[in-house]
Amino acid sequence: MKVFSLILVIFILLVALSFSAVNSHVVQLNYYVGSAEAPLALALVCAFTLGALFAVAAMVRALIGLRLDLMRVRKTLKQREQELSNIRSISAAKTG
Repeated sequence: MKVFSLILVIFILLVALSFSAVNSHVVQLNYYVGSAEAPLALALVCAFTLGALFAVAAMVRALIGLRLDLMRVRKTLKQREQELSNIRSISAAKTG
């Protein structure tokens, strides 16, 4: 499986490299406060990276929420297990 992943990564890098070689045109990027010129491949890589960072930030926020929920549920489970243990010990004391 690792070999397949490595081959896939190398293939994707080669495709990206050939894409950037074919599309070496300079494009103008217009910002709210100005503009700049950059190669098309660089503009696409920057846009992709920015999108990936936003996706990771959204996932981290969701992951933190899930971790907090998990901690809350584990605490409740521990309390319920303690209550059950207490009930069993009281029941055993009455019958024994």
